Amino acid sequence: MQIKPINDRSEWEAFVLRQPYSLFVQSCHYGNFYEAMGEKSWLFGVYEAEKLIGGSLVVSTHARRGSFLYLPYGPILPDENQNQALAALTATLKKFARGEHYDFIRVSPFLDETEANKQLFLTVGFRPAPMHMLAETTWLLDIQPSEDKLLAAMNKNHRNLIRRCWRAAARVKAQTGWQVKRLLSSSISCTIRPPRATNFIAFPPATLNRSSGRLRPAANP
Repeated sequence: MQIKPINDRSEWEAFVLRQPYSLFVQSCHYGNFYEAMGEKSWLFGVYEAEKLIGGSLVVSTHARRGSFLYLPYGPILPDENQNQALAALTATLKKFARGEHYDFIRVSPFLDETEANKQLFLTVGFRPAPMHMLAETTWLLDIQPSEDKLLAAMNKNHRNLIRRCWRAAARVKAQTGWQVKRLLSSSISCTIRPPRATNFIAFPPATLNRSSGRLRPAANP
């Protein structure tokens, strides 16, 4: 089992798309998004007999608590020999982090929160973080049933909120360019007015302005 940087972005994109859950935060384009914010990104692969079987997008993060390497919803581990793959990848990233002068490594594995999975990461030196980086609790909804069946299966409060939006003629639209920036500006104004009451810390407006449109994928990876 070998750990090495991935230079062929299309190889990694194809690997991510073959996974049971294709995570956009593991795409090369998410790395581009971080680079637009002034950070860096890398791809590290786990290879066995020259075949890519695991790995992760790795991005740099600079914060008050320190500068660190982050694996968003990563790493992606093979079905077999997960302990060996994780240990080898962690050892490589630790060496890389020291060479690049980062303080620590943080992961957010897209795995069920079982004791076995917790022990898998504890064994190689990871420990629980004080708070999450990405959503820890997500909702996977099969949208193939009819609209009526989807609504009937919802929590009553959620169903009522959706119907209230319908009555208010709320609509969902896809927009780009200056319309997005105007919407972001309006949203920021609404969220940062009462920071003391909500303890909510928003992204700086300049950061959101630079990021608008950055997640649109290019024609080729």
